[in-house]
Amino acid sequence: MATDESSPFRRGQRPAGVTDWHLPTPAFRRLFHDVYIDRAAELSPAMLARAALLVVPDATVSHHSAARLWGGVVLGDSLLRRRRVTVDLLVEAATAHRGTGSRLARRAASLVRADVDSGMETRLRMLMVLSGLPEPVVNHKIRWPDGQVRQRGMTVPPVDDEWRRHFASLPEDLHEPA
Repeated sequence: MATDESSPFRRGQRPAGVTDWHLPTPAFRRLFHDVYIDRAAELSPAMLARAALLVVPDATVSHHSAARLWGGVVLGDSLLRRRRVTVDLLVEAATAHRGTGSRLARRAASLVRADVDSGMETRLRMLMVLSGLPEPVVNHKIRWPDGQVRQRGMTVPPVDDEWRRHFASLPEDLHEPA
């Protein structure tokens, strides 16, 4: 049974006090067949996905819905991390796509990287790259002398001529690699 009208619900799981007579009124919004929500509830992509899963519980949220939820690059990095696709396959599919959103899909596919650990890491990388900064190295591994991985993370490239062009006003001692 649904606990409140701010979450999607099916007719048979409606909140207490809501009758069949209430559902077709302006107080509720029909999202899918037999799926309703209070008209005042915020209708976000995540809320629509939850509503769709009430109709088909074993479904997977994908394509446009997932891209709207996570963003194309974050979604691409996530698919790579879960070994659902390769970079080449993703770029190939985006290149073959024609129509609405095809240019954005190609741009997003070109920014997808393997070995990204989280959506937040992708978002930080995108902030840097889309701001015109050199792309950081993802999942850089710092190793112990015996070769074991000591720490992983995102690192910026070493300070070089490219960084000097971006940060020409930095003091000279910051221009030299450590």
